[in-house]
Amino acid sequence: MDVIERIKVWVGACAASTEIENLKDAAEKGQRAVWAAQGAAKFTKMSGESIEKLGKAGEALGKVGESLGKVQGICLDIKAVNQIHAAIKVLNQDGIIERDSDAAALAFGKLFVGFGRLANHLPPPVNAYAQILEGCGDFFYNMNQKLDPSKRWKKQFSEIEGFN
Repeated sequence: MDVIERIKVWVGACAASTEIENLKDAAEKGQRAVWAAQGAAKFTKMSGESIEKLGKAGEALGKVGESLGKVQGICLDIKAVNQIHAAIKVLNQDGIIERDSDAAALAFGKLFVGFGRLANHLPPPVNAYAQILEGCGDFFYNMNQKLDPSKRWKKQFSEIEGFN
């Protein structure tokens, strides 16, 4: 790492380029989660629009992950990298999806938003995926609320005035 890159990392402007391999792994993990969610969509009443958005997000995540392998020495957005690492830390917990599906869904949202922020700094055509990924922040959480019957009913009853 040269002096200028060290200064940028020190002041919080970017992360070290050694993070690239970790980020590529995180992108692959996120893409596998999308494939699993698409498989689950076949057994749920997920709208066509939601399935399409999920598919676009998975494609975008794959493109960003692929492009990370081709760029060296880029200044990575430290906030995006930290957001991705925080999401992976949650998602790496054993049984997190079964134990706390809300936390897992929020972590997947952070993962996608982090990669979206990162994609903004990548060269074309990959930077075009930034908006798609950043738009997925609450997608997994919202779908989790709709797919889990206990959460869906609880939300519907909480909307009824005076129901506790």
